[in-house]
Amino acid sequence: MRLLIDTQILLWWVRGEPESQLKKSHLETLLDPEVELLFSHVSVWEMAIKQSIGKLRLPAPAGDFAEFEAQDKFFRFLPIQLEHIAAYQKLPMDHRDPFDRMLAAQAQVEGLQLMTSNKNFDRLGIKRYW
Repeated sequence: MRLLIDTQILLWWVRGEPESQLKKSHLETLLDPEVELLFSHVSVWEMAIKQSIGKLRLPAPAGDFAEFEAQDKFFRFLPIQLEHIAAYQKLPMDHRDPFDRMLAAQAQVEGLQLMTSNKNFDRLGIKRYW
């Protein structure tokens, strides 16, 4: 299985937050060496913006934080490609969050399931793992 991890999933996973919606089965999937985990550069960008405006506290700048977690949690980064941008433009405008829309486009183009609790992705026609 190949999973694209939503921004909030990574934050719940690494922080172990009490309000986390991650279940034991989600954690088992994230820790399964047979599962290929990907984290989008768009999520790093989203974290950087939120960190810059004071809506997200991280122990380091967003890029450094993501790089450390990639090594610690064994996921790799998914850069934004031109094909992703083309797919982004074709998505219905039901859901306007640009970060979510790009994650949906990347999942669609790359044939990935998106691990997210966000039901808004269902309207974008991608496979959501939850």
